[in-house]
Amino acid sequence: MRQLMAASRVLAIQIFKFGIIGVLGFVVDVVFFHIGLQLLDLGKLWSPLFSFPFAVTSTWLGNRLYTFRDRYKGSAGAQWMRFVLTCSIGLVINRGAYYVLIYSIPLINNHPTLGLVGGTVAAMFFNFVVSRKLVFL
Repeated sequence: MRQLMAASRVLAIQIFKFGIIGVLGFVVDVVFFHIGLQLLDLGKLWSPLFSFPFAVTSTWLGNRLYTFRDRYKGSAGAQWMRFVLTCSIGLVINRGAYYVLIYSIPLINNHPTLGLVGGTVAAMFFNFVVSRKLVFL
């Protein structure tokens, strides 16, 4: 029973830390999304894809150094590649939700950052599970 409680506590702490890093990654995502949208004129379709590499790299680094710092790290390059590959699946969930939201709800179409929030929430749990099980071993 004590081991189960300890394992549950570790899991809860990891989820909390993952959420903190996720918020920071979301800020990076929004900043680069708006750079793509407003400065590079990439539009609502391409700006969220432009921002992905910046967001995924910042969250990988944060999770490596903070959330899962006590786990075996191995090669940083190999780990980053696993993170990018697994988060690419999460990207389909995330950006899929974003596109559905901006093209189906006029309020969100007028304020696309809200669509980014919806997409991020949609992919968060998937990304946590695959990060924990496949990336930060």
